[in-house]
Amino acid sequence: MAITELDIRMQLPATQAELTQQAADYKAVMTACLAVSRCTGVTVWGFTDSDSWIPDTFPGQGAATPYDENYSPKPAYHAIAEALGGTTTPPPTDACTATYSVTSQWSTGYTGQVRIACSGASLSSWKANWTFGAGQRVTQAWNASCTQSGTEVSCTNASYNGSVPDGGSVTFGFNGSWSGSNPVPVVTLG
Repeated sequence: MAITELDIRMQLPATQAELTQQAADYKAVMTACLAVSRCTGVTVWGFTDSDSWIPDTFPGQGAATPYDENYSPKPAYHAIAEALGGTTTPPPTDACTATYSVTSQWSTGYTGQVRIACSGASLSSWKANWTFGAGQRVTQAWNASCTQSGTEVSCTNASYNGSVPDGGSVTFGFNGSWSGSNPVPVVTLG
């Protein structure tokens, strides 16, 4: 016996109450399967909400899978993990680090890169922040969406590279302008 093609849909846009109920329902299904020795597994229908069949078949409904459209785990994912004996405790923040480097530089500009790496933890999404100390400006970015307000820079993952597995890394790059000096800032994840 197996539970196959499981999804738990809701009216869109999803509310926090609906997501909480969905998590409880996914956990109840997992717990029920674990309680029956003949139950060999649970399979969900679709990996993320972006590839779910529900919106095309039931207009106005969706958000049926454990991951959202950006591949980030929803409360349902954590409920499934908890039912399987996992934890919902977030990973320690120092287990994932961000390293800033300048890969090339010329008289008024440069190309930079930030590498986000995890060891002993993983991330489903990330946000890198730093403060420029010498008037540098980010003029263009790739593999991330970057905004700058004054000296403060904040870059968030693109839809396709938010996941950083334990032992893995992702990088994003940018072009910037500078004058005078180009000191390397300290990047924090938040």
